[in-house]
Amino acid sequence: MVATVLLVSILLQFGAAALALRLVFVTGRWWAWVLIALALTLMGIRRSITLYRVVIDESSFSPDLTAELVALSISLLMLLGTLLIGPIFKKNQSIKQKLDETKRQYQAVVEDQTEMISRHLSDGTRTFVNDSYCTYHGENREQLIGQSVYAELAEDDLKRLKDIYNSLTAEKPSSEYEISFAGPNGEMIWQVWTKRAIFNESGQAIEYQSVGRDVSAHKRTETLNARLGRIVEQSLNEIYVFDAETLYFLQANHGAQANLGYSMAELHELTPLDIKPNITHEMFEQIIGPLRDGTEEKIMFEAVHRRKGGSEYDAEIHLQLIKSETPQVFVAIIKDISEHKRAEELLRSALVEAERANRAKSEFLATMSHEFRTPLNAILGFSEMLRAQYFGPLGAKNYHEYAKDIHDSGKHMLELVNDVLDIAAIEAGKRSLYKEGLSVVELLENCVRNFEKAASKKGVGLSINVPKRLPSLYADRRSSIQIIHNLLSNAVKFTNQNGVVSISASVADRDIEIKVVDSGIGIPSEQLPGVTEPFVQMDSNPHTAEEGTGLGLSIVKSLVEAHNGTLAIDSVVGKGTSVTVMLPSPETEII
Repeated sequence: MVATVLLVSILLQFGAAALALRLVFVTGRWWAWVLIALALTLMGIRRSITLYRVVIDESSFSPDLTAELVALSISLLMLLGTLLIGPIFKKNQSIKQKLDETKRQYQAVVEDQTEMISRHLSDGTRTFVNDSYCTYHGENREQLIGQSVYAELAEDDLKRLKDIYNSLTAEKPSSEYEISFAGPNGEMIWQVWTKRAIFNESGQAIEYQSVGRDVSAHKRTETLNARLGRIVEQSLNEIYVFDAETLYFLQANHGAQANLGYSMAELHELTPLDIKPNITHEMFEQIIGPLRDGTEEKIMFEAVHRRKGGSEYDAEIHLQLIKSETPQVFVAIIKDISEHKRAEELLRSALVEAERANRAKSEFLATMSHEFRTPLNAILGFSEMLRAQYFGPLGAKNYHEYAKDIHDSGKHMLELVNDVLDIAAIEAGKRSLYKEGLSVVELLENCVRNFEKAASKKGVGLSINVPKRLPSLYADRRSSIQIIHNLLSNAVKFTNQNGVVSISASVADRDIEIKVVDSGIGIPSEQLPGVTEPFVQMDSNPHTAEEGTGLGLSIVKSLVEAHNGTLAIDSVVGKGTSVTVMLPSPETEII
């Protein structure tokens, strides 16, 4: 019986030793379980020696059965202990791994935050800081952890912080506050901090956590929005916001309320149709349709608005649909254009009156010119008869000279009357143009031939430079001759002896360019803009001004524009003048 008890006890002790060695790998506690396994092994050896003595020499050695049963019980308990403690250690190890993983995840979350996060003890000693906190302070963790957060604060800020901490309780462990200060470059910085107290089981705050975020950009945006709101509110233009579905007004600035005479409460009961008496609902939907379907981002139209008192005014409306709002809204910016409309009406009336007066002037000039022409023709006829002495000698020699002077003066007077008739007919729109294909070479040669005698008499050289093959000029023959005659007449008239006048023609962008250049007295630059106005002479000096009405260039400009052409004048005082006429030539035939 004793031998059996010893054998079972030995097996239990060696089994417990083996399990103890296994726990070395499970728990990682090397020395503790090795020593336990060694003790169990030694106990098993001792039991084995006792068993050997009992089996070999039962007579000489008789162990106490009760003591061996107690040893057997101890061995059984030791085996059970090593069996049960393994799962406990495994469970604890699993819990520790999970705790470590949770800690790593929490730390990663904290480090990834853009907010500044720190923790410190009641005396201010930092115990934790994240990367954002280090970046903001410009120091690393080693420099910050272990230092007092209170040392950086001014006395007033420290008092404020401790007052916040004193207000925290287990029921209300956190509080938020905002601070602002000038940054390194003088720009204001705003921060919002959340302070949280961590309490122990007895309700005493043992640590504080601070989470801070920079709200400077948000604050600046708020400031700008507030400024924009004040500007919109104080704007003299009417600004409305109304519901895109119901069309009821939601907001209106002070300018809108003041101009319409409605309060905001009254406008809430109105729609744009209530202040637009001339627009129906169908018309308004047609106007805003492009905004609803997205074909237009904004539209502008004019309408008549009616005030609360019944008076009306013209309005220019700029309308936009804001689809990003919920619900969608229309924003209208409205300008009172009553004064502008009245100015337009006055200008329109003035233009009508000016056109009427201009027509009356032209008709008067045409009538008077016709009345002048009849007696002038008689004067010219009779003076020619006297000068030619058709009915015999006049007697005294002076009569012949007087007759010649009368004829020359009458001829000049008739030329002036014809100029007045021409400008009057052009301005009245009664000058008919009969366009045909004209040879530029033939046209210019004939005109130059007409002025050769006058130029030679004055001692002025007259030249022509025209390629033999040019596109035909599609224009009114009489008007074309009049244009060139007037330009040559002015050039010869204002060129001194030994001077030169030249005329040339060329093709420029399918147009015919005719240029008359002289080496005459030139035109002052300040007088150039007005030389094509009627009755303006290029030389205002009464001692040097040539005879004429000052209609020559005005007639040229009017005839050129009637042909859809352009007139350009360049001049330098003392060096001469260049006049360029551009006449469209749709003809492509070379003649």
